Amino acid sequence: MVTWDEQSFFAAASAKLSAEHLQALRSLFEWAKEYADNHDPSFGRGEIGSFNPIVAAVSHRRSVFTARTDGTLTLNFGWPNEPEAKAWRELFGKSLQKEGFSSPLKGEHVINIANRWVPRVKDLLRILSTSVATARKAAEHLGN
Repeated sequence: MVTWDEQSFFAAASAKLSAEHLQALRSLFEWAKEYADNHDPSFGRGEIGSFNPIVAAVSHRRSVFTARTDGTLTLNFGWPNEPEAKAWRELFGKSLQKEGFSSPLKGEHVINIANRWVPRVKDLLRILSTSVATARKAAEHLGN
């Protein structure tokens, strides 16, 4: 088992990815530091490095996405399975579809590889930001 942190994650990613891809990954990480609970995206422990931002308004235990050192990005529709996550999944999925991104069927994960998400990372981050803000407002309204 490997223990990853920000430094080791980006060192491994920089050995594999283009400068554009690395910058997009860095943008995802900066978003995760801003929006994840405690401003601390958790790192995976597998052979391929990953970080996984958890946003309690969406799920108390599961991350909204997983970004890996090999450049893949998994949008975790299947993981946030608490009842309050349903509205977030629907909003996030519809927003992705409206912007021309893939959207999952019945809670499956969606993997967007480099040639699909990297050039549109700003669009993806805007959609994530909006959907997370909406989930947080709903959670505040419900008193969570």
